[in-house]
Amino acid sequence: MRALVFWQFESADDVAAAASRLRALGFRRLYAYAPRKTWALEDALRGRHSSLLRALARALTVGMEDEMVAYWVARAKVNDPDQYKKYTDLVPGILQKFGGRILARGGRFKILEGPETFHRFVVIEFPSVETAVACHASPEYVEAAAHRQKDGASELEIVIVDGIGDPPTRPGA
Repeated sequence: MRALVFWQFESADDVAAAASRLRALGFRRLYAYAPRKTWALEDALRGRHSSLLRALARALTVGMEDEMVAYWVARAKVNDPDQYKKYTDLVPGILQKFGGRILARGGRFKILEGPETFHRFVVIEFPSVETAVACHASPEYVEAAAHRQKDGASELEIVIVDGIGDPPTRPGA
């Protein structure tokens, strides 16, 4: 999704709130432009608007790194739904702490090639491969994963793969 948004802010809190809302809507890179007549550089250097400019820089530069997004792709066979649910109840909050965003989970699927071993598929987007790996290795996730591993409650394969840049545009969009 690409869009150009112009917004006038009254306070540093407004800047942070707007950046948070835009990220929740799926915007990945946020850039700030401060017109000279609004925030003169000399005023900023004298400290007149320094807190607002610092908040703007902090809120709008998060996610501007050149790192490629990464995808956590999981295939699962659930053998004990009750035990597996203990895992799935804990995971969304853990993923969120690491910037993970669930793109697909469960739902309809069609196996086009390969064995029909797995019947649950999950795709999660992370800011980078390193972040996804850190999430998987975190004490919180390891503790949650113990629920799905207990007594063979599920069989699971997880792969983390780099994205390839901007998503493709849909025909007619």
